[in-house]
Amino acid sequence: MAEFLREDPLEGELRERMAAALVGVAGAGEVAEDDREVWLVTGSPSGEALIRAAAGVVDGLAHRARAYLDAHG
Repeated sequence: MAEFLREDPLEGELRERMAAALVGVAGAGEVAEDDREVWLVTGSPSGEALIRAAAGVVDGLAHRARAYLDAHG
């Protein structure tokens, strides 16, 4: 999703929500963006928990992202 959302408010919202969701995972330390689609997480969080957190962000923005892509495709 991050590769295709290149305008605010969706791009910024995705980035903010993803960082907050990942840092909120038990065992996660700092979170940093390495690339548009890559976030680095320090600490010892569960991989499954990180995936669930990231999926929740994507799911939460899916409807708006689809509308954006349909309009800007």
